[in-house]
Amino acid sequence: MSSETVSNQDNVKPGRRKKRPLGGDPQKGTALAGAANALGELKGTEEYIERNKMNIVFLRPKDIKKTFNARFIPCSLEEFASVSWPNLDYDIDAATDLYPSLLEPRSWYKALNEQQQADFIVFLQRIHSTAQSIHSSRQLHPITAEREHAASDDAYIVDGERRTLSVLYSRGKIPYVKAQIFDYMLDKEARARLKDEANDVPPLNDFEVLDSKLARLDASSDLMTMTLRPLGKELKINKERAAIVKDVAKHPQREALFDRFRNERISWANMRVVLDNGIDTRISKANVSSKDSKPATSKVGELVDSAYGDSLKSIGKNVGGHLGYGCSLKYNAKKDSVKLSLDCPKEKLEELLGLLGYQDETR
Repeated sequence: MSSETVSNQDNVKPGRRKKRPLGGDPQKGTALAGAANALGELKGTEEYIERNKMNIVFLRPKDIKKTFNARFIPCSLEEFASVSWPNLDYDIDAATDLYPSLLEPRSWYKALNEQQQADFIVFLQRIHSTAQSIHSSRQLHPITAEREHAASDDAYIVDGERRTLSVLYSRGKIPYVKAQIFDYMLDKEARARLKDEANDVPPLNDFEVLDSKLARLDASSDLMTMTLRPLGKELKINKERAAIVKDVAKHPQREALFDRFRNERISWANMRVVLDNGIDTRISKANVSSKDSKPATSKVGELVDSAYGDSLKSIGKNVGGHLGYGCSLKYNAKKDSVKLSLDCPKEKLEELLGLLGYQDETR
C-alpha cells in the first residue's frame, strides 16, 4: 500500500455518498452558528431582556388609560364607555342601525365632518365584531400596556386600543382586558417604536400612518438627521414617504397641516402636492401623479370617487380593516377575476376562520 495519504473520497464505497458532518454544508453550518451567536447576543441585550420581562395580567377596563395612538378616535375612553352600545347578540347590520341614535346627541360626534362620521361608523362595526369574537371565544392576544410601578392600578395603552375599546363596548360582558404589561413607564422613544410596530394591522389611513411615523421622529432626534433611504428603512416606508414625514415634522405650520390631512383624508400623493405648493393648495385630479392614489383601471391623474374607493387597493384595505387582517386584491385580466389574499399570522388563523364562519368538523 502506498505511503501517500488516501483521501476520504477514495474510501467511500461505490453506491454510497460521503457523509456530511452534522449540520450539513460546512458553510451553512457556519451561517447557522453565526445566527445562533447573534441570537445569544440579542438575548443578552437590555432591550430583549426587558421586553420579555413583561407580566401577563387581567386589567379592569376602568383602570386603562389612553396615551398616544395613531388610530383616530374622536373621544376619550371614558366617553366611549358611557355610550349604551348595541348588545353583542345583534348582527353587524342591526348594530349599525342603532349607531345614529346613539351618536347624534353627542357633542364629540357632532364635531366630526361627514367623512369622519362615516369612518367612525365603519370603525364601530369592526369593534362590534371584535367584541363578539372575544366574548364568544376569548381574547387570544393580550394588549401591551405600561404602568408606573407594579403596585399601580392605572395602566396606559402601548398597543391594543381596539381590543380595549371592544371590551368597553361590551358593557360588562367582557369584564377584563388581558394585558402584557411593563411594570414601569417606557421612555418616549421605546413607546413610539412599539406603537408604530403594532400599527400595521388592521390597516391605518394614510394620515394615521403619518401620525405614527411623526411620533417616531419626535421621540428620536437621531432619526431627523438620517438621509431618506435609511430613514425609510427604519420607519418601514419608502423614501418618498420618508421625505413627506420629515417635511411635515419640520413644517412651520405642522399642526394646521396635519389637521388638513386628517380632516380631508389626504393621501400620500396629495400630501406631497400640498407640501410643495402650500398648505391651502386645492387638491384636484391633475394634482395626482403617484401610484398610491391611482385606481387599478384608471389613467394617470384620474380619480374616481366611491363609498369604498374605486381601486382594488383601497377595497382590500377596507376588507382587511373589517376582518382585522391585512388584505390584498389582485386583478387577473386573462381570467377576468380577482384574487383575494389575507395576511394572517399563524397563531391568529383559528380566530380568522371563526370570523369567516368556518368550523372544523374533524375535531
